[in-house]
Amino acid sequence: MSQGIEKTINDLQKTFQEYWNNEQLDKLMTLYHPDAVLVGKGQWAVYGRNGIQEKFKSFFADGPLKLTVHPETTVATEDGNYAIQKGQVEFDSAPGKLAPYEQLFKKDSNGHFLIYHDEFEP
Repeated sequence: MSQGIEKTINDLQKTFQEYWNNEQLDKLMTLYHPDAVLVGKGQWAVYGRNGIQEKFKSFFADGPLKLTVHPETTVATEDGNYAIQKGQVEFDSAPGKLAPYEQLFKKDSNGHFLIYHDEFEP
């Protein structure tokens, strides 16, 4: 895999973390593909930017919810149009408790990676 793709995805995760921690949900949605799916493994799934944004709003209902993203592995397809990253997310409300995640990124028509499938264990 190209180290350039891994750096691009890790940079995107830093931006995700920044937008999330500052509750900038409109900006956060720009990181998602219009047809993206967010999955709370074994519990629920929402489709599209609007559905994802509404689900994220519910996470903030009880106040600020800061997170730290800990990427572990990133792999890309041979053609470089898709990448998968696995890692863990840590919320400040539960220090030391890590929630596994797996994200599929798809390049858009402008060559930018967007989150296409976002799955985590709530």
